[in-house]
Amino acid sequence: MYGDIMAKNTWDLMAQAIQAEMEAQEFYSGIAGQVKNFILNDKFKYLSREEDGHRRLLTKLYEERFPDHPLKLPDKSGTPMPNVQLSKTNRLSDVLEVAMAAEKAAQKFYKNLAGKMDAEEDKNLLMYLSNIEGGHYYFLNLEREQALRYEDYYEVSDMMSAGP
Repeated sequence: MYGDIMAKNTWDLMAQAIQAEMEAQEFYSGIAGQVKNFILNDKFKYLSREEDGHRRLLTKLYEERFPDHPLKLPDKSGTPMPNVQLSKTNRLSDVLEVAMAAEKAAQKFYKNLAGKMDAEEDKNLLMYLSNIEGGHYYFLNLEREQALRYEDYYEVSDMMSAGP
């Protein structure tokens, strides 16, 4: 998880969130490179771009709110999204479950972090990110349901998830 939100100061929590967004961006980019289905590939690339956008927003907020504290990213964010690769032991549905857990943790983290901010604008931004991460959860859940119905759809027909 993202760690204990009460245990750190706000700038350290923001740095942890920035690191988590970088890790999520790398995760989704890596999964995109492993799937042959072009539609699913585009979906993972989309999530990768989303997480990179979150990183940029958080970095800007950090720099504006904490100019006296140079940004020092932790080595690891502590998110539940490890470097998981698709394999015979890690099926797509398993990888999606890990990603869904990370998105739920991010949603809760941003909601809690919003409560620690003084400026209403900062709270709104963090609640927006919380809502977006929740949306990612549902987005991933739809793909997980498809993967459970047809586990190999990510590597066979390019048209498998194109629909009618």
